Amino acid sequence: LRVADGLDHSHIQDAVVRRAALHGRVFRVEVNSDMYPGNILSAERKADLWNRIFENRIVLAPRPSGKRSMAAGGPAATSPVLETARRILCLLFRQVEDNRKAILGGDRDPERLHDMRVAINRFRAALRLFGPELESTCADRLDRNLALFRRSTGRARDIHVWMSFLNSGAVRAALARQRGWPAYALSQRDTHTREQGQLLLALRSAGGLRIGRDMARLVRVEIPMLQAVSGTGRFRPLAARRLARAYRRLTARKRRAKDLSTRRMHTLRKKCRGLRYWAEFAAATGDSDISELAARLRTVTHTLGSLHDLSIRLDDARAGRDPMPARLTGLLERRRSVAARRLSKAWSDLADSAFRRRLLKRLRAFQGRRM
Repeated sequence: LRVADGLDHSHIQDAVVRRAALHGRVFRVEVNSDMYPGNILSAERKADLWNRIFENRIVLAPRPSGKRSMAAGGPAATSPVLETARRILCLLFRQVEDNRKAILGGDRDPERLHDMRVAINRFRAALRLFGPELESTCADRLDRNLALFRRSTGRARDIHVWMSFLNSGAVRAALARQRGWPAYALSQRDTHTREQGQLLLALRSAGGLRIGRDMARLVRVEIPMLQAVSGTGRFRPLAARRLARAYRRLTARKRRAKDLSTRRMHTLRKKCRGLRYWAEFAAATGDSDISELAARLRTVTHTLGSLHDLSIRLDDARAGRDPMPARLTGLLERRRSVAARRLSKAWSDLADSAFRRRLLKRLRAFQGRRM
C-alpha cells in the first residue's frame, strides 16, 4: 500500500505498472509514468519499509512510452471540467514544489528555476481557463500571489539566461580580444552570484511557503469539494469555446516587430503564452488541429521571448545602464534583426487564413455548433 500510494504522488493517477517479475532476490517493477516521473521516485522512498523487512527487495524502474506531454495521461475528450482542472493543476503543483525544493536543497542547475517558473505560468493559465468554474475557491487570490512570487524570481532567471549566452562559444570567441571584456564578464558573474542569493531568500520567504499551501488546498480540498456538489459539463466544448474566442482576438491585427516597443512585446508574449498553454491542455484530448495551434504559438512565444530579451539588453546598453563592450552590442543587434525576421514568419504562420478557417471550423464542431 505504501508503494502504491507513492506511485500516485501526483494525484493524477497516471502511473501504470507495465511489468513485474522476480529476479533472484529482486522484485523488479517496470512503471510508465510519463507525465510525472516523480511518482517513481516517491514509490522508491516508500519501498523502504518493505526492503528492511523482506529479503526480496522491490526495485522500481521507469518504462517510458515516449509521450512526454499532457497527452501522455491528460484529459480525454469526454472528461468533466472540474476533474480535468484538478488533474492539470495537481501536476503543475507538483512541478512547482519539486523544483522549489530542489533549488533550496542545493541543486544549482539553472533549468530548475526555469522549470519552476514555467509550471507557475501554466498553473496561472489553467486558473484563467477554468476561472468561472473555480470562482468560489481561493483561485483569484492564489493567482495574484503566484504573480508576485514569480516576479520575485525574475532577475535571477534573467541573469541565468544572460550568463548562458555570455559563456557560449560564439560570444567568447568574438570577444576574447575585446578591450573591457574580462572586466565585464567578471561583473556579470558577480551579479549572478548576488541574484542567486536573492533567489534563495525569495524561495524561503513566507510568500513562497504560502503559495505552496494554497496550491495544495485548491487541488486537494477545494476542487474535490466542488466536484462533490457540482455537475459541470465536459472539458472539450469549454476549451474549444474559450480557445476560439482568444485566438480570434489575438490574430485580429497584424503584428510587425518594428511596431512593437519592448513593453508591447512583453504584453503580446504573455497573451501568446497563455493561449499556447490553453491549446496544449486541450490538445491532450487528441486533436491534431489544436496540437498544430499549440506548435505555432510555441514558435511565436519563443521568438518573442528572444526578441524581447535582446531589445531589453540593447536598451540598457544605449541608455548607459549596462556598459557592455561595443562588439557585444553589435552581436546583439545582429541577433535582434534575425529574431525580428523570424517573428514576422512565425506570426504569418499563426494567422494564416487557411489555417485560421480550418481551426475555427474544428473548434465550432467541438462546441456542437453548426459548421
